[in-house]
Amino acid sequence: MIHVIESDDGALEQPETQSLPRAVAHSSTLLREELSAIEGLNSAVVVRRGRPIVEINEIALWDKTDLIVTGISRNEVDGRSLLGSTTTSLLRESGLPVLVVKKKPGDTRDRIVAAIDLSPAASGVLETAVRFFQPESLVVFHAFEPPFKNWVGDKEAYSRQFSKDAVKQARILSNQFTQRGGVCDILLSLCS
Repeated sequence: MIHVIESDDGALEQPETQSLPRAVAHSSTLLREELSAIEGLNSAVVVRRGRPIVEINEIALWDKTDLIVTGISRNEVDGRSLLGSTTTSLLRESGLPVLVVKKKPGDTRDRIVAAIDLSPAASGVLETAVRFFQPESLVVFHAFEPPFKNWVGDKEAYSRQFSKDAVKQARILSNQFTQRGGVCDILLSLCS
């Protein structure tokens, strides 16, 4: 668990931040207690000052992290959740897969949807979803737009062929996943 306190020139010296070490210690204790309740999870709490994207990437590189999990930080008055600047930066700049979690999960054992892009890294997404949540079934979702569709003569035939290829890739991916020990039902859902 990484928490980065953004440091603006001198902002941390203002009176309202003088109790910061006490607040950090209290928050760290609460996080450690919450994380220790998760069976099988090895965790550590790291609190740093600096630019969040820089600190998170540095720790991820040092720790040989496979996946960055982040939350949505902003809940607007109208009920919409927006990605914060740190999450947006991680999605754009990190070389690692990033999982964005909207809220704390309840019971996740029934069904999980994994939105993937059918790249080689997608099998890691499936393995992580199953390892973390152990669902009974996993919906593999892939949305796509056939590239260069407007440049071909028979757009419908091109789209059908692209869809067939996507289904084939998704089946190969799910077969590889189950051959490596994936233990839940996989449902494929492709959308163009």
